[in-house]
Amino acid sequence: MGNQTQLIVDQKEAEPEKINAVVTRSQEAKLKSEPKNVEKEGNSETIRAEVQTIDECQLPPSDDGSPVSLLRVNREEFKTAQASDKSLLGCWEKGKKSNNAEFEIENEILFRKVKDHRGEIRKQVVVPSKLRVEILKLCHEGVASHLGTTKTKDKLLRYYFWPNVIKDTEEFVRTCHPCQKVGKPGETKKAPLKLVPIISEVFAKLNVDLVGPLPESENKNKYLLTAM
Repeated sequence: MGNQTQLIVDQKEAEPEKINAVVTRSQEAKLKSEPKNVEKEGNSETIRAEVQTIDECQLPPSDDGSPVSLLRVNREEFKTAQASDKSLLGCWEKGKKSNNAEFEIENEILFRKVKDHRGEIRKQVVVPSKLRVEILKLCHEGVASHLGTTKTKDKLLRYYFWPNVIKDTEEFVRTCHPCQKVGKPGETKKAPLKLVPIISEVFAKLNVDLVGPLPESENKNKYLLTAM
């Protein structure tokens, strides 16, 4: 039995063992430092062209800080409109005072300073009269739908300010034609409450009202007549 086993072992061809290839850190660094040969010059030109195309497609970030770029108004036009607006005379006078904590003039542009909910100072651009309607449209007309009064005011006051801005915003939203046609859910006007006089005698006065429509009864009735 032992001789047969030895014969099988001798006849079996030796197979090489499979070993996982390992690359050390020094070998990896050496491979990265070695220049890679490109077989065809055309391939390298294609690679360079692709890299150049990607770089050209990247858009630089907007760092000019312009608060009215969406209104198609440049800095000089905005500065002139702001300086010549008579409704902003009081704001300009406050901004020119060094000890004023509400308004300040920065690079010839008038800003209003407010504290947000975290206590940090935030600057609002003071908008002249000729641009206020466009600002209201920009803040009220959202991407999906027109915003309500509260959301429009919150969005506008993040960046902009002018005298009576709250009143103007409420009036703008209230008179918005698309909002009047479609209406806003949850803004249905409720009937005003009325004071009921005190009754001194029983059945001296009756209050009658209808309740419904309710699910139909067997007799096809939908309403209840109530009397108090």
